[in-house]
Amino acid sequence: MLSPNFAEGQALLNATSPETSSISLPDDDPEAMIWLCNALHFKQNLTADISLSLLKKMATVCDKYDLVGTLYPWSHVWLQYWSGSADSVDDHLEMLWISYALGNEEYFWRSSRSLMHLYNTEDLAAIETQTFTALLPGRILDCINDNREAALIELHKTFLDIMAPLLEHECNSAKRHDRDWKFACDHLTKIGYYITQLSKSGFWPITEKLRTTSFITTSAALSKLQGYWDENVTRDNPYCDTPKIDIIRLYKEAAEAATENLKGLCLNCVKHGRYTKGNPNCRNSRRQACAGQG
Repeated sequence: MLSPNFAEGQALLNATSPETSSISLPDDDPEAMIWLCNALHFKQNLTADISLSLLKKMATVCDKYDLVGTLYPWSHVWLQYWSGSADSVDDHLEMLWISYALGNEEYFWRSSRSLMHLYNTEDLAAIETQTFTALLPGRILDCINDNREAALIELHKTFLDIMAPLLEHECNSAKRHDRDWKFACDHLTKIGYYITQLSKSGFWPITEKLRTTSFITTSAALSKLQGYWDENVTRDNPYCDTPKIDIIRLYKEAAEAATENLKGLCLNCVKHGRYTKGNPNCRNSRRQACAGQG
């Protein structure tokens, strides 16, 4: 417990005062111990009526007695039982801690990905002072938020690439010196329309919205938008050769692809303090899904 691999040992290493340190050794929760003993002795019906509160207590005891490997099959069943019930940032954080303590790579990856997908910087900042964050590695919430922001910035670049044909195009009707005023080019109107749609989605400008934007809110807002021609903003211009690109559809597809490609954290990498992208030492069985692989 006093080695550098444990929180108590880290506290001693980082102590700035020579005074004696106090280490809390609370009694084990009786109900959690009964469940864990039943699991160790192959008792039946270990999935019935297990509460999230009990699961947290069991994870704490499991971590304390280093039962991760022994109870891994049961931990997968317990986490699967609760994985669909998390519906708040607190729930997902608790699932992150439980999967971390139980050494479950699958649900640690899922929980960290859910935090990236469902919440924004301000949501994540609000939970930094909660009890369970103290039990997790210090950089983990920063890492989750960094990956979330990097993915949103990449999505923003994709949106600009989608809009590039309009930005780079010079409409033929704008070159006509004898053009009828009724057929004045609405090229800039189209560009402004799509930028307005991004602003409505809470995604533009990204430098201002990054802290308050999440993947799920962006996708929900985009699903309600309509294309320029669907809105019938202007009449057809016979001289206009601006590309008729279904930009809103491409926006939605890009957001769906970015969400699909959003990667959770690798438990093995986190436990070894490897948070950076392009990590060559990842040994996770879900290597292809590890956020550390870039």
